[in-house]
Amino acid sequence: MRKIKASRCFLGILLLAFSFGLILASGAQQSAEELYEAAIFKKDADGDIAGAIKIFRDIVERFPGDVEIAAKAQLQIGICYEMLGQKNVEQAKEAFQKVLDNFPGQTEEVKIAREKLSFLLKAPVTANKKDTEFKLEKVWDESVDSWFMGSPSPDGRYVTFVDWENFQNLGIRDLNKGENRLLTDNNSWEGGEFAYWSVFSPDGSRIAYTWQNKEGAGELRTIGIQGGTPRTLCKDVGFPMPVSWCQDGSRILVFLRQKESVDIAFVSVGDGFVEKLKSYPSRNFTSLLWMGLSPNEKYIAFSILQKDSATSTDIHLMSPSGSDVIPLVTHPADDVVLGWTPDGNHLLFMSDRSGSYDLWAIRVVDGKPHGDPELVRPAVGNIRPLGLTPEGSLFFGIYSGWSDIFVAEIDPDTGEVLSPPTKAVEMYEGYNSAPDWTSDGKYLVCRSSKGNMAGGGGVSLIILNIQTKGIRELIPKGTSSLNFHFIRWSPDGRSILGLGYDEKGNYGALYAFDAQTGEGAIIARSDEKTGFIFQPNWAPDGKALYFLRRNGDRQILYFDLETGEEKVLFDSPAHTLCLTLSPDGQHLAFYAGDTVMLLPTSGGESRKLIQEKDISTLTWSQDGRFLLYGKRQKPKSEVVDVWRIPVEGGDSQKLELSMSHLMHIRFHPDGRRIAFTASTQPQKSELWVMKNFIPREKE
Repeated sequence: MRKIKASRCFLGILLLAFSFGLILASGAQQSAEELYEAAIFKKDADGDIAGAIKIFRDIVERFPGDVEIAAKAQLQIGICYEMLGQKNVEQAKEAFQKVLDNFPGQTEEVKIAREKLSFLLKAPVTANKKDTEFKLEKVWDESVDSWFMGSPSPDGRYVTFVDWENFQNLGIRDLNKGENRLLTDNNSWEGGEFAYWSVFSPDGSRIAYTWQNKEGAGELRTIGIQGGTPRTLCKDVGFPMPVSWCQDGSRILVFLRQKESVDIAFVSVGDGFVEKLKSYPSRNFTSLLWMGLSPNEKYIAFSILQKDSATSTDIHLMSPSGSDVIPLVTHPADDVVLGWTPDGNHLLFMSDRSGSYDLWAIRVVDGKPHGDPELVRPAVGNIRPLGLTPEGSLFFGIYSGWSDIFVAEIDPDTGEVLSPPTKAVEMYEGYNSAPDWTSDGKYLVCRSSKGNMAGGGGVSLIILNIQTKGIRELIPKGTSSLNFHFIRWSPDGRSILGLGYDEKGNYGALYAFDAQTGEGAIIARSDEKTGFIFQPNWAPDGKALYFLRRNGDRQILYFDLETGEEKVLFDSPAHTLCLTLSPDGQHLAFYAGDTVMLLPTSGGESRKLIQEKDISTLTWSQDGRFLLYGKRQKPKSEVVDVWRIPVEGGDSQKLELSMSHLMHIRFHPDGRRIAFTASTQPQKSELWVMKNFIPREKE
């Protein structure tokens, strides 16, 4: 009897196998349901996983309109790869991700796929004991810096970025395929809308990001990784920047920039409710970009500016309720949060306590520091962290080919370049810009970011003694930032102009920094009503300033330093740049629209000098006879040629001086030497990943 039953069973299997052959032969003559049952039988009864995957894929391809069966088949592809073991984990992740991307309306399959994906993403890669060697790999090399506002997906396959070339849309890059996709569809700069910071959800299916709307306000939005219609979680609550999701996807940790404060808060994904935890002065805007929610969600680690510092930060620890804030890392150096180790036992951070930025870790036990910080990796340099994956891989960006200060010599009569450009400042090479000479020509000052891309500010002023070649670093006090375009030495050489944040954290305060001590005093202010200050120039007697204000139409103003009174000299309907004052203080030259214009400082009509496109810098010769200007070789070109034109009229003359990103030309008082900002190679931004660097627990 048993033999008969076995024979019938065997016959049934043969018939089913024969039927399967007919199904493949007849193609669309068979239903999706029949194919699905055949694939399930092959997977469960035969144990032929590869054969089952082939049938499930055939279903997805042949019956895309039958979404119920297609979603089930796509889910089964992931389950099959999961059954094949660790070596097929990536294929399983990809299959489950396709369920989320392609079948969002099939709630049951999406739920299972999300659970499966979440489990696989949390599974440590270090399960393969042989894969423990430290690795440092460059995964994206482009001539943009877009990804520094993004984050990696939990599995490390994708990274979000902001595409500056395409109207600042939110994009996603597949690092495996080397392909980019835009998730938002902004198609113009006119509306003032664009994306900012972004971070992946724990299951990798959604992205939270900041969107600036037409009113200039910030919104917190989410969108699927395949794009589609975004969902706005909150707006009109400040300017929200997402930092991290809770593991169950229910809340997002954000910081909200207000006019006079920065708030740490949670935003509910369900209803957009904003729960504010803690507020700090707005000067902490840059430092609070770097926060970390521990894996068990018991602690929030964040960097905060030290009490008496405008650049260096300490690290604090806070409970998710906003209470029990304690100092975790306190040191005179700049200490910046990177993230938590996957087990939640250590907090990783960057510190320049050794003189360069190194990677450190501190053990945290019961919400308190346990022992001293340990050096994990020395000299990581000027990295911009994007985030840690659940497996412990650190993604970060690096700028290369940025900017330096060069000096060249020009014949004031013929325009001949007498000596080629040479690098003048060899401190913090690659991160220096905006030079200016003292009126006696003995010193050259420039602004340096010092390669600090993740700290609380980190800018300094570098002062070069032209005769001795000695260098002095001056730390500007009173502001956490210093705009690189507008560094100007006062006529008496005692102070240096620079734009930064005021005491309430509002940007656009014009400071005069003491050239010896770095102490800063605000001498003019920007605000939303009157407009922001740009391109300041000292009057020759040091008693007044000339600058631009941007608020609607661009205005050129005279500002009396003794009385604080402003006088509008010119209203420009066009975008105005490159304001520069003649050495005798009698005329202003500026670039409005596509025209270089001259304006008497005593009042009167403006005069058009030349019409040109793509001018990047403008300055007077020391004798006042010429205007030098930088012009891009073609639209969007990095290479800039230097030209000059007689102020009294005549043809422009192209000088034999061209460099990448050349700007900020300043004449030495001798009328022959010029200093300027430029780079010797194309500016690029690189995305790197560091693996197997996290310290192991001591047994």
